[in-house]
Order: sequence, then structure tokens, then C-alpha cells
Amino acid sequence: MKPLLPEGSTRPTPTRRRTGAVLASAGVMAALLAAPLAAGPWATGASAAGTGNFNPFEVNQGFTLYVSGDAVLGNGEMEGSIAVDGRISTANQNGYPVVHQVAGLADYTVPLIDGVPVRILAAEYTGAGSVDLTNRSAQPGSPEAGAGVKLVQTANLSGSARGGGNDGRDFLRVTNTDGGNLDLKPVPFQSGYATDLGLLATAEPSVGAYFPNRAAQLSRTSQCLASMYDLANGLAHTVPVKNDNSMVMPGPYAADKPNVLNYSDVAGKTIKGDNANGYRPTAEAPLVIKVPAGTTEVGRLNFEGWSSAGAGQALARYIFLDLSEVTGNVLVDGLEMGAVYAPTASVAFNSNVTHNGQWLTGSFTSAGAGELHHHTFLGELPCAASAPVVPTPEPSTTTPAEPTAEPSEPTVEPSEPTEPAAVVPSADPSGAPAAGGTNPGAPSASAADASSAPASAPGSVLAATGSAGALAIGAVAVLLLTAGLVLFFGGRKGRHA
Repeated sequence: MKPLLPEGSTRPTPTRRRTGAVLASAGVMAALLAAPLAAGPWATGASAAGTGNFNPFEVNQGFTLYVSGDAVLGNGEMEGSIAVDGRISTANQNGYPVVHQVAGLADYTVPLIDGVPVRILAAEYTGAGSVDLTNRSAQPGSPEAGAGVKLVQTANLSGSARGGGNDGRDFLRVTNTDGGNLDLKPVPFQSGYATDLGLLATAEPSVGAYFPNRAAQLSRTSQCLASMYDLANGLAHTVPVKNDNSMVMPGPYAADKPNVLNYSDVAGKTIKGDNANGYRPTAEAPLVIKVPAGTTEVGRLNFEGWSSAGAGQALARYIFLDLSEVTGNVLVDGLEMGAVYAPTASVAFNSNVTHNGQWLTGSFTSAGAGELHHHTFLGELPCAASAPVVPTPEPSTTTPAEPTAEPSEPTVEPSEPTEPAAVVPSADPSGAPAAGGTNPGAPSASAADASSAPASAPGSVLAATGSAGALAIGAVAVLLLTAGLVLFFGGRKGRHA
């Protein structure tokens, strides 16, 4: 006998009970799906906590200098390596020295291009000046001891034998149509080199092809720098500066985050350590020198007690000079230490003082007795999580696949419009200069670089795949869960009434 129901009530049917249970289960499942999407596709590792580190010189891929225009070398010597999207030449008629180590530190490696260690990578070697590449003081048998040259254009070159190679045999001299000689002391001459210089030719049709993520990396660096300087994020420490005429006394400094000084506050002055409490740049607390737009000359940073002699020059690995806002011609004279980031500037290193660090520039020329010593930038610069990490591929002999900005999760269109990602101009990937010369100070955006750039601002992609998707699914979850519970427990109440 079925129990009597209160007047006006009905017995829940099996269908309604099943429907309530299904809706409740669907609500739980939707809630579970919403949780991982809320983190967004790039919220991994350090970024999940709100920040991740970035290195503006990842784009260099191990080169001491990366130049997106043309390069003319005429300073004392280079202990390192250089990549040039355009033409490379030298003002030294007797042979510009390219070595591994003399007065710098030898604890660095040279990049590999097409699987071969190189010190010079360029679209073309031109001009009447000469280069003397010896790899001096490199460990015998190491890649640094055998590092050579790779060029996109070799049609204007011829090969001949010269005596006095590194192993006592004849070495390969490469001569261009302007009469400039490229003496490769580590490369023993072979008879075939007189007619075939394929040894020097790159596998790729341009220098830019070896840096496929350049535009995306520069764009990310631009966003990360902005987030680091934003005081609201608390990612960096702006160092107070006490001014005393020709002297300044910055401090205190932070020990666990980048310390930012404005170049205009310390330029041309003796920088005392009275308020520094013994601070020296480290990986965890690098020194950032922010150079304002309109700057035309960068000189010595005269920190009392900081020496660039001997092992002291390793401080350069934790000093970052940000010239990202600077365009046009910039003279660098007297700067001893620090990585110089000037992607849109035409930089002239005209100095009798040796520089230790890395460089990223538009065009680059050098003169004076000062040397260029390789020191990889190792400072840890924090970035807000909204800027995606761009992988740095290893150079290969095959054309790298173009990166995609598409996330793996289904996307939902964001409800609010977003700002497009900043695009930093880059050089023509062909590396071939335009007729009548190039304008190194204003490198043009390349097709290869453009294909590497994110299709939209990382913040908008993150919102679409993360917060927007999570909100939509979360709302559905709440509705389904509520409806299911009402039906399910309403059915149970009716059955037991």
C-alpha cells in the first residue's frame, strides 16, 4: 500500500529523480572543468605565483653582440662573437683581432650555427678592412678553439692559402671584391677552397632565420620591462638617490629584487657607497640602469669600489642598461660594465675604455682602443604572469617551424576589448642590404619576425582561455548544480513526506 501524500502534492517520478541527479553531476563536472582553466595556459612554474623571470638577451642565443642592421668593427679587439643581420666590415687594415681571451675572462662558450661553432655570423662580408680570427687562448680541441665564420652571401668571396695557421700549416684567407681579407687562422687551407667557399655558407637563406622568435621575444621583453617598472606590481626597487653636487649617494638597495637607477640621476657623477651598505649586483638583485628616451650619449658609471679589472669584471653579468626607449644615434664612451639593450638605436662604441658585457642594437660601429669582452647577462628580472614565455630554440640546419600563439584549450571571446601587443621593429630577415646602403638606425620589420609575433596581446589570449572560459563554465556549473539539487532533494522530500 502506497503512503498517502499531503494534499496538493504529487509523487516524484523516477524521471524527475534521474534528471536531478544528472544535473547535479553535470554541475560538479563543470565546476571541475572550470578550475584548471582559471589558471590560464601560461600559469606554470614561477608564473603560477604571479611572476616569472625573463632575460632580454635570450634573443642573442649566446652571441656577444646581435646587430639587426650593419656592423663596422674598428675598436681594439673582440673577445667573443657577433651576429649581424646585414653586412659586416672592419676599419682595421691590418686585421681586426677576433680572439677568445686576452684580458677578459675565458669562461664562456661560442654559439653553434648549422652545428658549427662560430664567432662571426653575417649576411655579407664587405669593405676594404681585414679580420684576423685566431681564437687565441681557447682550450685546444674545444669548440672555441675551432670557431670560424658563417655568411649568407659568399659569391663575392675568393679563397687563397696563407702561411702561419694555428697548427703551423697554411690557413684559409678569404678575400672580398673590395679587397678586404678575412684570415681564418684555425682553418687549414685545402685546394678546393680556391673555387668553392661553401664551407662558409649558411644553410639558411638569412641570418634572421636562425632567430625565428626574435620579434616575439622583443615584444615580451617590452611588456615585461613595463610590468617590472610598474610600482604597483612591487617587482623592482627604485633606489633613492641623494644628490651632493658632483657626487650622488644612492641607497638603500634591495637584496632580493632588481634595483633600478635612472641614468640621468647618476650620469657623469661619482657614485658613492655611503648608503649602499656594501651592495654589489647579484643574480637575485641585479642593477638596472634605465636610460630615458632622447639620450644621445652613455658614459662611465663611476661606482666607487667597483673594479672591472681581473675577476671584478664579472659584475658586468648582473648590470643591465635599458635603452629600449632610445632611438637614433647613441654614442657609448667610457662604459666599462653592463649588458646594453638598445634594439632600436644606432650604437657607436667609440671608446678607449674596454667594455664587458653583451649588446643588442640596431646598427653598431666601434672605434678606439677599447676592447669588447663577452660576459653573458645573468640577472634575474621578474615579469608579471600576463606576459607569456617565449621558448628559445637552438640554431639548426633546418628551417625552424614558425611558432604559434594558439592555446591548446578551447577559447572564449573576451567580453572586453584588449590592447594589441607592442611590436618592436626588426631587421629584414634576408640580411641583404638595400641598394645604396641601409638605414641601420631604423631596421624594418621582417616577414619571418612578423610570423613569430603573437597574433594578439598575451593578456587578451590569457583572458580568453583562462578567466573568460572559467567564468562561463563556472556560471553554468552553478546553475546546473542548483537546479539538480532542487530537483533531487525536492524529490526525496516528496517521497518521504
